[in-house]
Amino acid sequence: MLSDSATDLEEAGVVHASDRWLTLDDARRAALPVLPGDVRDLLDEGSADDTTVTAVRAALDAVQLIPRVLSGVSHCRTSTRLLGAKAALPVGVAPLDCLERLHPEGEIATARAAAAAGVPCAVGMRSGHLLEAITAECPDTWFQLPGLPDRVLSAALVDRAESVGCRALIVSAHPGDARDTAFSWTDLAWLRGQTELPLVVKGILHPDDAAHAAHLGADAIVVSHHGMRQLGTVAPGISLLPAICDAVARRAEVLLDSGIRSGTDVLKALALGASGVLVGRPVLWGLAADGQRGVERILSLLRSQLEDVMVLAGCRDVPQARRLDHLTQGGDARFRR
Repeated sequence: MLSDSATDLEEAGVVHASDRWLTLDDARRAALPVLPGDVRDLLDEGSADDTTVTAVRAALDAVQLIPRVLSGVSHCRTSTRLLGAKAALPVGVAPLDCLERLHPEGEIATARAAAAAGVPCAVGMRSGHLLEAITAECPDTWFQLPGLPDRVLSAALVDRAESVGCRALIVSAHPGDARDTAFSWTDLAWLRGQTELPLVVKGILHPDDAAHAAHLGADAIVVSHHGMRQLGTVAPGISLLPAICDAVARRAEVLLDSGIRSGTDVLKALALGASGVLVGRPVLWGLAADGQRGVERILSLLRSQLEDVMVLAGCRDVPQARRLDHLTQGGDARFRR
């Protein structure tokens, strides 16, 4: 509990409620009571009686690090490159929609927080703010296109994203409901020919699909369950990472967007081959509970946690973390030589 003096500082705006969060779950606990019921259910539930949510968390927990000792690592560098651009962390904000339901500044606050943290910010099409206003706050903005077979509309959206300074485009494989599955590999190939911006394909879970997307020119693959609110009983993304990274064979970056809740989760994704991760729900919790400051706190916690665990695991930088040769997955130890 805060002391009287700390409470006074918080009420005066000097100390924010989010300053007291020590984990990302603290943000969840702060956000859920202030959300409308339907939004709270959307952010705190998954499909098929939460079986995918439960499986994703269990799979992340099943990846266990085996630290090396006497490595002489006392500090680390978390900086990296994502889609060719510098990033302070191997972390980006996942594409999110309708954020004004969580906070009046919505995507603007989120973009400012991402820019302050030095990470990319992806934006969904159903934003409550103009795209040019968002890109003005975060120069490393990635725009998510709907997976539509309507090429006239898609071309117009690509032109708009390019004109306002978006740095990458994301297209989702089979978003929404079954009616959206008309978007096909042929459409993806056409889309690749419409822009020179980096193209990211989100929602890949099968290694063969990842390989085909890379063959068609995708610059990055996002291993994602789309918020774990669509098809239930799906294999956890963290379990599929090694096979997907092998299938892509460095032709495209691989990002994980499934259940990241700590810096340790980020390191596990890197160790299994990912270039980085995208974070969704924790950003929403931070935004709902404390606006821009809340999102900044989420990203700050991820950075400090990642720094700590990298040092403890003997990793000096992100490239070394991606070559981490000592972990177990599902109880089977991996020791690369």
